Amino acid sequence: MDLLLSISVAVIAVSFVILLYALYRTLKLVRAALEDMRLSISRLGTQVALISTEARAEEGIVGAVCDGIASTVRIWTKIKKI
Repeated sequence: MDLLLSISVAVIAVSFVILLYALYRTLKLVRAALEDMRLSISRLGTQVALISTEARAEEGIVGAVCDGIASTVRIWTKIKKI
């Protein structure tokens, strides 16, 4: 009976060590994945800032084109009424 109890305790101890090692490796992988995600989000934020800066720079051009189109539609509408 003592031998069976000793073997059971040894198996439980080895299983616990294996479980802790697996948990350590999993947490290490999660940490690396989170770091990669953080870097990706940082790069994405930089790209969004660049795109929004470019959009603001072209806002005047886009506004002018829209105003031109609106003026053209107004003129065509007045011409059709005549």
